[in-house]
Amino acid sequence: MRIILFNFIVLSLLVSNAHAGVSDIKSMRKQSNGKFDVVCTNNATETVSAESILKNEVCGNRVPASNESFICTGNESRNEFFITRVSDRKRIGRKTSFEKCQKIVSATKKGLVCTGNEQRDEFFITDTSNEQRIGRKMSFEKCLKSISAGQ
Repeated sequence: MRIILFNFIVLSLLVSNAHAGVSDIKSMRKQSNGKFDVVCTNNATETVSAESILKNEVCGNRVPASNESFICTGNESRNEFFITRVSDRKRIGRKTSFEKCQKIVSATKKGLVCTGNEQRDEFFITDTSNEQRIGRKMSFEKCLKSISAGQ
């Protein structure tokens, strides 16, 4: 009964134009852990919870907390730093150099940051509210440009 009701709610949201984020879903598939792999109409991919779908927080339709801010924390002697959310001291992504960390924090916009592997220059736009990667890997510079442009 619960699954049928959930499917009904999701389908109802999909056909409603009042829910812009949900109407931008091209397809979705449920994972065994209860989360959903979503492909948006712009071909961006996200992994989201049922709660996020019901709250219409999919396909770029998230509203980050207004007090959300980030700093770089880490080890200066090894030049290993993390993007850290101030509110809960949560580290987001992998370690980077201080220079890259500062660039990421400066470009942070709308709850999105760049995370990835500095040595390989493979980065992802990452949603700071749930640490889910959005889209495919890209270079560090492309990731920063994408966030700065609000894409």
